Amino acid sequence: MNNKLPEDMINAFALGLRKQNAGPKEWAGIDWLPWMALRAVLETKAVKTASVWLVLVPVILTFTSEFPERYSAAPLGGQEPISFVLKIPFNWYLFYFAAVCFFIARLCYVIFCPDFIKKYSVAADATSAGITASSVRDYASGYLSAVTLKKNPLSPEGLRLNSFLSEITGSPNIVGEHWDTGNGDNLMQSAVAGVHIRDLPGTGTYLRAFKLTGNEDEDKKLLTTTLVWKFIDWLNYSKSVARALCTIFVLCGLGLLAVPFSQGFLAVFGAFMHNSS
Repeated sequence: MNNKLPEDMINAFALGLRKQNAGPKEWAGIDWLPWMALRAVLETKAVKTASVWLVLVPVILTFTSEFPERYSAAPLGGQEPISFVLKIPFNWYLFYFAAVCFFIARLCYVIFCPDFIKKYSVAADATSAGITASSVRDYASGYLSAVTLKKNPLSPEGLRLNSFLSEITGSPNIVGEHWDTGNGDNLMQSAVAGVHIRDLPGTGTYLRAFKLTGNEDEDKKLLTTTLVWKFIDWLNYSKSVARALCTIFVLCGLGLLAVPFSQGFLAVFGAFMHNSS
């Protein structure tokens, strides 16, 4: 009895293993803050208020440029003069540079954060607004068509992109295959564009098939919310360079703000302890 597998089956199995193991073996990159976390920081009241210092400090510097550092006077007819400090406090400079950092961070967010992330924070918001599986496919295809750099499948963005591509195409490691290919083709965009999706109205599900066959398995309905969630999760970690730049400026701004806030807290706490003793 011959138990040897047919050669075409062996080749297909070997090809599947190569696809599964495609890509680098080690993760490379830093897990920068996602877009939603950056937006949460940039939308806080303290950060928004800091922008006032961008205008206030230069105006005061111009107005007081000819003033002496100190001025002594006896107000209200007093006998002993009181010394007034006319130079800008050191903390004001910190507020100004913090505002500059937040301005650059917000600019990076506005320019580079994907529009889908700006509109929808969770899958429920997207689906309630009429986002379907086919519209996600079209949006992802258009987004990936502009992607020219290869993504490390083990990086934070690569892992989430692989998860999304697996959900929409059924292939487990397209990012790794795209990493290994040397012919210049955009496998990720081609894989998404080549999938036929038929939404099932009123069910929150869709059917997936490939255009080559057009066959759709009615028993394999897929949840639209799962696809949208994975799409949002990927976009939330997309554009790592822009997120890195935005994260650095946000952290610098928070660090600069922490100095005067800490000084104020210590001053109040010291006065409280002194008065209570």
